Amino acid sequence: MRSANLVLLALMLASCGDPPPTHLDGETRSQAPNILLLLADDLGNHDLGINRQRSSAGSSPTPNMDALAQAGTRFTRFYTESTCSPSRAALLTGRYAARSGFRPIARGIPPELTTLPEALRAQGYATHHVGKWHLGSTRESAWPLAQGFDSSFGFLNQWSLREPGDKQPVSYPTYFDPWLKRNNEPASPFKGHLTDLLTDHTSKLVEDADATQPWFIYHAYFAPHTPIEPAPRFAANFPDTDAGRYEALLQQLDDSAGRILESLRASGQYDNTIIVLASDNGGPNKARDNNAPYFGKKNTYWEGGVRVPLVIHWPEGFQPGTVIHEAVTILDLYPTLLGLVSDDDIAPELDGVDLAVAFEEQTSERGGLERDLFWESFVYNHVVYGVLDRNNQRLYHELNNETHLLDLTDNPHGDPARSLEDPVTVDALREKYRDWRSDTRELDLEWESTSVDGHGVLSGDDFQRAPGVAGYTFSIGITPAADGAASGKTQIIAEQSGLLTVALDETRRVVVEVDGETLRSFPIEPGRCHSIVFSAFFHRQTTPNAIKNRLKPMLGLFVDGLGADLVQSKRRVPGNEDLSQPTFIGRDSQGNRQFEGRLSPPHIYNQMLLLEETPSFAGIDGIHSRVCPNESTPTST
Repeated sequence: MRSANLVLLALMLASCGDPPPTHLDGETRSQAPNILLLLADDLGNHDLGINRQRSSAGSSPTPNMDALAQAGTRFTRFYTESTCSPSRAALLTGRYAARSGFRPIARGIPPELTTLPEALRAQGYATHHVGKWHLGSTRESAWPLAQGFDSSFGFLNQWSLREPGDKQPVSYPTYFDPWLKRNNEPASPFKGHLTDLLTDHTSKLVEDADATQPWFIYHAYFAPHTPIEPAPRFAANFPDTDAGRYEALLQQLDDSAGRILESLRASGQYDNTIIVLASDNGGPNKARDNNAPYFGKKNTYWEGGVRVPLVIHWPEGFQPGTVIHEAVTILDLYPTLLGLVSDDDIAPELDGVDLAVAFEEQTSERGGLERDLFWESFVYNHVVYGVLDRNNQRLYHELNNETHLLDLTDNPHGDPARSLEDPVTVDALREKYRDWRSDTRELDLEWESTSVDGHGVLSGDDFQRAPGVAGYTFSIGITPAADGAASGKTQIIAEQSGLLTVALDETRRVVVEVDGETLRSFPIEPGRCHSIVFSAFFHRQTTPNAIKNRLKPMLGLFVDGLGADLVQSKRRVPGNEDLSQPTFIGRDSQGNRQFEGRLSPPHIYNQMLLLEETPSFAGIDGIHSRVCPNESTPTST
């Protein structure tokens, strides 16, 4: 087990005057430390009393969390994603959420990935999930027990808090008398306030813990997410206004944290528990400014949307009152926590870094972690992205296609009124984003070749390899045999049974069958390579109580970079097909209807593509040269 040298090393770089922290002497303890991860939902920087400006008079509604921050290590530049699901995916995988298709919605964390609870369970930890999941609800293979947790108590997403079929306004979930799930059992009603119910459960887990086995509890709050519904005993302490009710909900959140910490103390586990307090993203700024002094809010890549509180408390290894000013991310919690309790090498595929090791190896005169950070969200054909480079330059491309450049060294609060005009820097950051996007959007699949003509089998990453949820693109180069048209039969280009069929019919038209729809191309000529691209964005209503999505899935077929067919799917919810079915290339699942000609290796992306590359968006035009490298892109049929 590695010594807890994170704070000692970070203090060498942080600008604060505290004495060096006490840290472990290197002796192995009789038991590894427990880990308690408290994740608030939409808790902004300004919501913690310890972060509030002096102008915010009055007592803090968060004394327990403030005391935890004062007694541990507080990070002033902790970056997350801007919405719930991507942040949770990044937290539990240590990888950019975009790699798993979260932009922001996806089927769930791909089962092939080793999650943080799975990694800790391999170290002998008991693992428990309490509260909000929001990482896939339609398939049991995406639920907590399938992702490394021994037990789960909570809700798969906020829409499931109401009784199934409830006709109340579904845009407002509820804290009162919620419907909750135990493990994989059907949800059932519970009397009381959601925050209290979750707190009681975690407190009991702590109190009943096996003294011979370390544990990891991931307690994911819903508070202070809307609707603002504090329990009456807290609401009575504040004015009956939007801001007052919000302060009451914060006070209840803080009371919950205090009760869980008291359970640790009462059971004698406090000193041997690593406690992490964080938020998934910035606040929505509805009741008041949650994120001051930072500009922006949830669902944006301004500082206020992605810069949130983080506290790490471990009395055995952390000096009270330490403040770290280096930029760290939610990606880093996985490798850092695992590194604190294990001597095993951290998986190289993680995007996050072990902060103790990173600070120790830091040699830059400027200090800090020498890396660039990226954000991206994507809905339909609209993309939003952000870059924060190692020189503190932030590029933010908004949904309205406006692009902003900020220097956070001179403008630490990210005030857009102080945006810079520097086309050279904008282009450089945009190029970094393109390179990152190209690295993250293509799936890393297993390929088994079965012939020299490009036939084979694709497998792996079942959640993303199959179309049907969010962004998806399948691409391949095909060279039909010169006599193929005379065969009078349909030839399979690719087939994933029940999910996707791409074929060349007897009239030499490419036919795609997907989502209950059929797309057809114009006739193509034999004897030369043609790029075939199926690209789509699937809008889905994922639970019965969710807001109905009025946008229909858009499905497009492109041949040689030209639009061949475009349809809107009529399906509203995901199907229940077997996603583990392999994708056969050059034949169907029975080995029949083989393709006559040559096929290039297929490429699948977790993003819908446009016809042409733009400064902020990938283009289908670039795929042609990749799958048909010896053929120029035609300009007409």
